[in-house]
Amino acid sequence: MSIEPVSIESVYQRIVGALPDLLPLIINTRICSAPPMDFWVWDRLSEEEDCTRMDLRRVAEWDGDWLRLYTTRLALMAKMRATCPLFRQLIDTFFLVQAWFTHPTQIRAFLRAYPPGHPLLSTVRSLRVDLALASNLPWKDIPYTASSWPRHRTHDIYWHPPPDMRSAHYGVVEVMRLYRMLFNRTQHIVSFDNGIHASLGLFAHPPPPGYLRTLLHAQYGHLKSLRIISPVFNSDLITVIGRLHHLEELVIHFLAERYSGGIPDFPANFSFPKLRKLHVAGQIQAETLIFVRRWTLPMLEVFSSAPTIVEPYLLESLQKFGKNLHRLVIQGKYSLTEALPLVYLCPAFEALEITFTEFPPPILSHPSIRTIVIHCCDLLSPLTVNMERFRAQMDVLVEMHSLWPRLTRVIDTSGPPRPFNYDHAGYLTWWDSPLRLCQLWQVGFTVLSAHGDEMRGELEHELQLLME
Repeated sequence: MSIEPVSIESVYQRIVGALPDLLPLIINTRICSAPPMDFWVWDRLSEEEDCTRMDLRRVAEWDGDWLRLYTTRLALMAKMRATCPLFRQLIDTFFLVQAWFTHPTQIRAFLRAYPPGHPLLSTVRSLRVDLALASNLPWKDIPYTASSWPRHRTHDIYWHPPPDMRSAHYGVVEVMRLYRMLFNRTQHIVSFDNGIHASLGLFAHPPPPGYLRTLLHAQYGHLKSLRIISPVFNSDLITVIGRLHHLEELVIHFLAERYSGGIPDFPANFSFPKLRKLHVAGQIQAETLIFVRRWTLPMLEVFSSAPTIVEPYLLESLQKFGKNLHRLVIQGKYSLTEALPLVYLCPAFEALEITFTEFPPPILSHPSIRTIVIHCCDLLSPLTVNMERFRAQMDVLVEMHSLWPRLTRVIDTSGPPRPFNYDHAGYLTWWDSPLRLCQLWQVGFTVLSAHGDEMRGELEHELQLLME
């Protein structure tokens, strides 16, 4: 069998011809950037600075890992663009698709590199502005210029009032100006994130006052994803949100204002005909569902609620838009004295995620649920109501398994155990006994850990997973 020689020119032509199909795989915009990272997934990742502990978090909270991936991807594209004109032409399609800014000097450099009218500006689709919070620093540390803006994150649980531009330090004034100019340059985005973090609280510096009105510019009519931290009863939010009719994903973390003004009137209803995913959370004095409970959401598939105070509007919200839900995520505290009638509220949904730290009474049955995911059970204190509610819910699944005809999996994301969450005397404390796990298997339910491993109550084997 003879092998025909292949010329270098022929190999080059083949490589060049294949590049348009290869580049989307080499530069995967869905896994190497912050704005489109899947906020809705829980995962365990190991941080370099704390590699001995595996925390369960929403993927969006691992922003340090995502930032490293994002900068690596950006550096790769920059080097490929410098290779030859052909590579530059191909890479430009992807180079600015997603933009993530973590310091004002990056925004300033971007504005210099891409003046108004630059052809690549129209390729920016996702924008995340994640500047370190500066407004809660001691007065002597507030930056006097954008270049001296802090790089390390701080945290606050309150939303800060807009700065008085007549007396604010020049650094604050300059950053607000850069922020507004960035909005004016990136008018084709379909996704905006103002530095939201999975943990409740303020980690990114607030955008300029009235920034949401900028999103109503004619060029922003196709905005599909909005992830924001907002003060409760924000009049700007109330004015703008109902006019973003193309939203498919909305994440809002409400914070109480440090110096609250008057409370505006709430409109009775908003309609979002294309919204498929909604997450609403709140911190301190924020009954978050009061804002969304009357919305008309005919296409809603995923709903996540995470209040930090007792929330009275869960039942009313599900009555309004629970009909087509496929996935429900329940976190936080609710004023429920009886079990949620999910059979009637959410007849079509297939996945239920529960955080048992503040969970209401057990859910007795459901005809279409296929998966139940339970979170944060290793944070439960022994002999508490919440731990007993977890055990009661698992016992309901066993005793009434015939009323869960499609349920196949129970996923305990607190397993495999972390160093602090196992009990050598028995099984993982919240399960109380391996017997409770065995009973779930006996009636046909598979019990899995966060990593997808089977949990059968074999403590020594499952503890070994911790060491691998």
